Amino acid sequence: MRRTVARYRLYLFGSFRVENDSGAHRLSTRKHESLLAYLALFPEPHPREKIAALFWGDVTDEQARLSLRVALSTLRKELSDDILLTDRETIQLNPDAAIWVDVREFEKVGDSRLVLSGVEGSEIGDSAISDLQCLISIYRGDLLPDFYDDWVALERERLRSIYLDALLRLVQDARSEGKYARALELAQRVLATDRANEKAHQHLMFCYAALSNRAAARKQYEDCVRALRDELGVEPSAETTALYARVQTEAAAAKSSEALFTNLPIPLTSFVGRQQEIAQVKTLIETARLLTLTGAGGCGKTRLAIQVATELAAQDRFKHGVWWVDLAALSDPALITQSVAMVFGLGESQGMTLIAALANYLRAKELLLVVDNCEHLLGACAQLIGTLLSACPRLQILTTSREASNISGETIWRVPSLALPDAAHIPPLAQLRQYDAIQLFVDRAMTVAANWRLAENAEPVAHVCARLDGIPLAIELATARLGVLSAEEIAARLDDRFNLLTGGSRTALPRHQTLRAAMDWGYDLLSDAERALFRRLAVFVGGFTLDAVESVCAEENKSEMLDLLPQLVQKSLVVAEQSGKSRYRLLETIREYALAKLRDAGETDLLCARHLDYFLKFAEEIAPNFREPSECAWLDVLQMEHDNLRAAFGWAKESGKDEAVLRLAWALYRFWLVRGGEPEREEILDTLEMVYAWHAMPDREFFKRYGDMTIYSKMRGAVRATLKRAGRNLGWETKRVSKS
Repeated sequence: MRRTVARYRLYLFGSFRVENDSGAHRLSTRKHESLLAYLALFPEPHPREKIAALFWGDVTDEQARLSLRVALSTLRKELSDDILLTDRETIQLNPDAAIWVDVREFEKVGDSRLVLSGVEGSEIGDSAISDLQCLISIYRGDLLPDFYDDWVALERERLRSIYLDALLRLVQDARSEGKYARALELAQRVLATDRANEKAHQHLMFCYAALSNRAAARKQYEDCVRALRDELGVEPSAETTALYARVQTEAAAAKSSEALFTNLPIPLTSFVGRQQEIAQVKTLIETARLLTLTGAGGCGKTRLAIQVATELAAQDRFKHGVWWVDLAALSDPALITQSVAMVFGLGESQGMTLIAALANYLRAKELLLVVDNCEHLLGACAQLIGTLLSACPRLQILTTSREASNISGETIWRVPSLALPDAAHIPPLAQLRQYDAIQLFVDRAMTVAANWRLAENAEPVAHVCARLDGIPLAIELATARLGVLSAEEIAARLDDRFNLLTGGSRTALPRHQTLRAAMDWGYDLLSDAERALFRRLAVFVGGFTLDAVESVCAEENKSEMLDLLPQLVQKSLVVAEQSGKSRYRLLETIREYALAKLRDAGETDLLCARHLDYFLKFAEEIAPNFREPSECAWLDVLQMEHDNLRAAFGWAKESGKDEAVLRLAWALYRFWLVRGGEPEREEILDTLEMVYAWHAMPDREFFKRYGDMTIYSKMRGAVRATLKRAGRNLGWETKRVSKS
């Protein structure tokens, strides 16, 4: 008969304690406590050799194995025979033992989707608040504070980070609801654990100022300066300094407290670069009553909006403050007006609708309203914004969205990717550091691996940033992998970027925790027709024209592309470029995502075949213009489509389309010899030998079928001369080549 395993509760936060119904149990040595804690935190089977080396690595292997056997025997005697599962090879805590571990409970709550449903600055629901409060209640102190094992130090830091993130989320929530006393209490708890936590100091300064205790706010700034210097050897950030300056200004001018108040979120990470973009957005706000920041998912719209709004608030640009509304967590359009009204403490009054009450309150106010994440509620947002702007002449609104609202008078500004170096020609280290994408990578890398240095990783970092198109979210997800992969290894794995880049912040919205989720969010908002076109655009490499889209991607109705393509541009999935004739492109990261959708739809071969047909015809129409006075101009035309021509040529070779390969080679050989790189020249010469042999056949069927014999005879002479100069042996020119 199977015996019942005793019930135990194991506490590892604050101090080590194990107890059951009969009371607390003391283990005989600290080593035994550490071993039990390790097995509880890592419940999978462990090789005996690994455990022996981890806990008794300072003695011989034989002594370590003996000490392990003694420790296991002691744990069984002091607790229960069934507390462990062991065999000749492995050791683990018995999974059937009813052992409650506070750290496991903490992590279970921390992994809850409710807790993870917020992004920096966003509102979180009541259930998530409850989970966060549960999380911090379990954390009675640092993990095993009196234990000095290396593995304990690593786990201690990881769990402390989760705890501090949860506290800061609760501080932000309390602050946004005007519960400043509660926010003060929670922020002080952060500093009790991390004296140099600058975000907590910022929250405290703000809350003291909001409660008109500016002396306390000034003292908090002084405490922050001292803690940062003592603990980290650094000065306060620009955000902290600006907040302090604002407190000083308000105190000196004795202005209305309303001018100081704002519910702007304080992000948990530093803001990097973007100085030129900040200046441009602030300039636009001077004249635009409605400014919309658009861009692809993860491009940094929210962070840029927070930074701009924070600087405007610090400069007292708006007499009645700067106010923040986040719509990310909303799914019901009917709740938008309520969300905005709650920011100002408004509710429905007798005889007046909520939107009328809101408009009445804002009518005489000079303030900036920032509305974040509008794309999934665009129609309702546009209606509310239009109503407020019409009724409130001094109101200005800044929104972020993957798609513009199309309201009359709206100014649209596309948030670009971070500035990138040329990965093919990496500049010197001092110059490399000036690029925003590199600065972001370095800043986030230092938080993951304190000893990490750019000087030792310059080349792979430049390649990672370039291949991720300078998208901030993608770069941050890449740096999160530095705990287990080097920058070089990350660069090598980017062909599988959507499975690699998954380590997002626990406090981020689910769609910001992985790169795939960020792309899924925008894709799910598309119509069926938009999705079909979006995935089919992945067949193009390097860019495309509307003509190409109509020929390759359309089914029966080509004119439909004229409407659908601009819609994808407006939704920040396609980039429009004006260089003479309009061209479009997908960022490479977005293209990789679209390509996966194309494969899932089973359309890859069909679209690649259409792509080949289009660019084969395109090349053959241009070929007769070579050796004309306008040859350079035609070479430039082909240069524009170089990537597509290479892709078509490669797909034709891989698919066994020999005739298409020869036709493309014949049409493009001069272009590739003049404009191509060395690998392309070698490849084209190999293919031209086959072309030359086909031409030497008596029936010349290939050339009769595909062009003017006079032109091709002249080109044949040029091909022959080219092959001779390359040292190719033409003695087999009469050899027949089998046709596909």
